[in-house]
Amino acid sequence: MRTPDYLPYVPGSSIKGAIRTAVIYGILKRMKEENEQKFDYSFVSKFEEALRTTPKRKMNRAASHFERILQHYPLTQESRVGPNTDIMRSVRISDTAPLDKDALELRKVHIFNKGKDAHELQKMGIHLECIPAGATLEFDCTVNKTILGDFEKAGKESLPFRKERDLVKACETFSTDLWEFESSYFESERECTRVYDFYRTNKGTIRLGAGSGLAATTIFMLMPESKRHLYKQ
Repeated sequence: MRTPDYLPYVPGSSIKGAIRTAVIYGILKRMKEENEQKFDYSFVSKFEEALRTTPKRKMNRAASHFERILQHYPLTQESRVGPNTDIMRSVRISDTAPLDKDALELRKVHIFNKGKDAHELQKMGIHLECIPAGATLEFDCTVNKTILGDFEKAGKESLPFRKERDLVKACETFSTDLWEFESSYFESERECTRVYDFYRTNKGTIRLGAGSGLAATTIFMLMPESKRHLYKQ
């Protein structure tokens, strides 16, 4: 995004969305590690059912069950699941400080798609405006202890976070798993040698913007391998 003075910045809502994904991923990962059968029954089977009953034009609604995971923290006994019971209400993320007007770069990037032949890669080049590597953008992240305290008093479930450091840990866990997941994929796709070298020499991070990928913006990694093709819908 840009300010009225045309200075580029990253909106806090984008950063908070990435953190939200990491928090949901952490909750489900713990559930899967503790009781995989419960995870399959509570989420995978319900997701499959939602896919079967959802019209194709409204397919994105099938993922709403996962979105509600962070809304199961009632503030009163009568509370209904919804935005008011969303525990991420207690998290405030500011927009980043803006960069200089001419700080962005126009880069040509390549998209690879597998053709009908599994060994054939189709290559397409596009231009994207990017924040240059090495740039630093500062923002504020605050957990409102008063709001979080209200959730803690009313809720019977343990909270997924209690302070800012817990959010950082959630992002680190998600980032590490994502890096290992994608690194193993590109290791078998040796045609993309430059991408594979990138994974070998860099560390993981939370992704924002175009090209982030399905695994980086969803809980795709937790789905059973045999069901992942459904999630792509």
